[in-house]
Amino acid sequence: MKYCTHCGKEVNDNAVICTGCGCPINQTVQQTAVNSNSPISTNQLVSSLSQKLLIGGIIWVVIGTLQLIIAFYLTRTIEYYCCQYLMFVGLANLLFGIVDLANNKIMLADHTVILSKINSIAQPIISLVYTIVFIFYAYLGLPSYNTFYEERVIFYLSFVIGIIGSIYYFVAIIGYINSNKTEFKRTVSKIKGE
Repeated sequence: MKYCTHCGKEVNDNAVICTGCGCPINQTVQQTAVNSNSPISTNQLVSSLSQKLLIGGIIWVVIGTLQLIIAFYLTRTIEYYCCQYLMFVGLANLLFGIVDLANNKIMLADHTVILSKINSIAQPIISLVYTIVFIFYAYLGLPSYNTFYEERVIFYLSFVIGIIGSIYYFVAIIGYINSNKTEFKRTVSKIKGE
């Protein structure tokens, strides 16, 4: 078996692309014995997580910005208070993106925050809850008789992209940390001197 040089995940000998991170597999990667438990290096773990966190932060910033632009654009035809819901969600998602980008910098400087600050499921759950709640309130308050179908579709799609951002966070970031939790704990223990 061989291991991805980017994320350390075990990959099939014939693999061209890693199923863990999507990076191309270097064909000159050292073959290791099937029974060996070669740990993933700290740099590989942190680098891969940093990349995922950076992508997540950028996704949240883009989603939040798109939601704000859509909300301001639709205020001319959709009830203003419905657009306020979307503005709130956009601002919150923008804030989550900025927090992810800041956490990425903090994590690179201090690896001990990985398990406490970055592995928290609070951010994606909060995002899912307020997005779903505001979709519901917007649906109740959005009169269909004075809005065009296309505008309503854009309005609801802007909420859906927020849900997609939460799913990415669960799968890519929290999933990666949980699948490598032992290695992350070992890294944190080494740093703390335990």
